[in-house]
Amino acid sequence: MKLSIGARTGTLAAALLSTTAILAAAPSSAWAQYGSTIAQIDAAPVQAIEQVIETSTQGSTAAANYVRPVFQAEPNVTARELAPLEPVAETTTVPMVDEAAIAARDGRMLATLPRQAIAAMIDAGLDNDGETTSSEREAIEAFYLSREHKPVFTSASAPNGLADVITQLFETADGYGLNPEDYAHGAFLSDGPATAARAAAEADIAMALWTVRYARHAQTGRINPASISDDITLERNFVDPATVLPALIAAGDPAAALLAYHPPHAQFHALREELERLRNQSSDELIVAIDENGTIRLGDRDERVPQLRARLGLPEVADEDLVTASIGTYDGPSESPAARQADKPEEVAEDEAAPEAIDPLIFDEVLDAAVKEFQADHNLTADGIVGPATFAALNEQAGDLTPHIIANMERWRWLPRDLGDFHVLANVPEFRLWVMDEGESIFTTRTVVGQNRHRTAIFSDEMEYMAVNPYWNVPSSIARGELLPRVLQDQSYLTNRNYEVIYNGSVFDPAAVNWEVAAERGLPRIRQRPGSGNALGEIKFMFPNQHAIYFHDTPSRSLFGRDTRTFSHGCVRVQDPWAFAEALLENEPDWDLARLQTLRGPREQNFNLTSHIPVHLTYFTARVADDGRLIMARDIYGHHQRVLDALGLDGA
Repeated sequence: MKLSIGARTGTLAAALLSTTAILAAAPSSAWAQYGSTIAQIDAAPVQAIEQVIETSTQGSTAAANYVRPVFQAEPNVTARELAPLEPVAETTTVPMVDEAAIAARDGRMLATLPRQAIAAMIDAGLDNDGETTSSEREAIEAFYLSREHKPVFTSASAPNGLADVITQLFETADGYGLNPEDYAHGAFLSDGPATAARAAAEADIAMALWTVRYARHAQTGRINPASISDDITLERNFVDPATVLPALIAAGDPAAALLAYHPPHAQFHALREELERLRNQSSDELIVAIDENGTIRLGDRDERVPQLRARLGLPEVADEDLVTASIGTYDGPSESPAARQADKPEEVAEDEAAPEAIDPLIFDEVLDAAVKEFQADHNLTADGIVGPATFAALNEQAGDLTPHIIANMERWRWLPRDLGDFHVLANVPEFRLWVMDEGESIFTTRTVVGQNRHRTAIFSDEMEYMAVNPYWNVPSSIARGELLPRVLQDQSYLTNRNYEVIYNGSVFDPAAVNWEVAAERGLPRIRQRPGSGNALGEIKFMFPNQHAIYFHDTPSRSLFGRDTRTFSHGCVRVQDPWAFAEALLENEPDWDLARLQTLRGPREQNFNLTSHIPVHLTYFTARVADDGRLIMARDIYGHHQRVLDALGLDGA
């Protein structure tokens, strides 16, 4: 029987070529090397096989470990029969061979090719693509090594069911505020045996890298908060990359397992639903900004009134149901004209005047009530006057809001995944804090936060105690920058305002200090005694931190009536501190507000909380209210714009 060696071993030769294409820089030179090697060896199978293995795997120990068992499974086949030589003339006569055995061996050889390719790539070390971290690459290398380089996302050099599930998540990542382009899932190729094996290996590892990256983006975020501002010192929620893929494989629902890396907070998912709603709305539904030039109020006639009514969800006054001579509070859709007519008495006085149509440009009481409600919801003075602050709040929702929602979703990834069943959340841009218990607000109040040059920091910590009748220990920056210039002009300034000086552990009257000399040599410690004029008021709430920030009472009560409340040096002033204290005592069975207030007096007294209370100072410019309305806040420190820029989003 005549049989061409090239034809008979074509499948196996292609397999060896695939291995060589994967592992060698120049496949053609490798073929020449094969020929040279085979020409010099005899028919002794084992020795020749080892040389073929060494040549085909180009010295990769990991790849050779997969090739060797396939050859050794056929000890009766000579090395010359395995040699990937060029086809020879049909006249060449060769011994009879078991074609079925060779086909079976060829199949096993081809099946090992993706593992060989993965082994070679892992053996060489994964390249830094600029997107993955070194710990992620090391974790993936260890993961494949632990499973003997068996593919995860491919079967027979094609994507498997797990790949399809995860790819679907990548394609819909924008629904969770992520960018699908960060997970470039189109790497599966099949241009023949050599390319298919290499492509399958590359795709398998790429899918592993993208999966770990998705988990990091979902849980930790795409931006390092510290890159936005030094004032943001939140501890990041890092994902352990070594746990992602094993957990995914073990999960009964891989999609749910990967989605679980997103923040569990209700507000994050409310924003996600709002994002979907905004993306589904038409361009005609986008809110148009209202001209902010000039204040309008009750009784004014203004061309912007119809737009203002529409913006606040009020019906047009031209509607026949609203044509009436009287102006009242709008409390829902009115009855139909027919229904109203049925309720009228049969006889109407002859002198009863016909209803007078309302001028649609008049700022009426219905609009006044709606404006006040809007102002209250947005922490503005609810006076019904539409001025700069109210116009700014109204126009926060103008245009495309999707970039702003995404940027706020990103910031939720920065917070601890467990906020605490009982915790305090103070949202700096909203000038408001809440006490939360099991996801429900049990108390809320207005706040005053830091000026732009003394910004309130964004971080999480734990409240440890309350101080009643607190001293105010003046920070050195305030002492030198604000108090010293005043005391140099008026030596009695500190004494008149109940300050004292601490030097070497002793208390001195400020009048005893030579402030000109102290200004040169170094200021002593200054503190303000407890009392009615104390800058911290009657009580402060302490969660010791690197920023020296805390909540406190204040004698400057009028500032809570302002729309923009950035007046402090960084600490957070609370409008109703004793009600706040009462809410915080929720889990203190032996204490109530009445007992706490017995601590009032001339000296500072601390009340240590039995259980520390998590405190979160946040920076959100968008949140969804309990009734589903989107509440927008101003970007008072510019953090939000910097997040938009870092994400490459257009927030105009």
